[in-house]
Amino acid sequence: FVGDAHMAPYELTSQYGAIDYWHQNEITGLDWLRRLHDHFEQAVWLNPITRRWWMHPTIQMVGEVFPMFELTVAGLEEAIEELTT
Repeated sequence: FVGDAHMAPYELTSQYGAIDYWHQNEITGLDWLRRLHDHFEQAVWLNPITRRWWMHPTIQMVGEVFPMFELTVAGLEEAIEELTT
């Protein structure tokens, strides 16, 4: 997966927390991420934000579900290593 994972915490943790007001989803964003994690044997998260800025709560929450790597050449190499071992 690719994304910065930076959002308002309610978008991950609250029912009906979707950014689209009219999308009434009872399942939290974090639960959807967990479902994706459980569905795929192997998956990583590539983050375009530099690692030193990953202190934001939602980035940390996503990082607890998926191994997270920087979207750089070195980060891609680390992600490939993660996926192939």
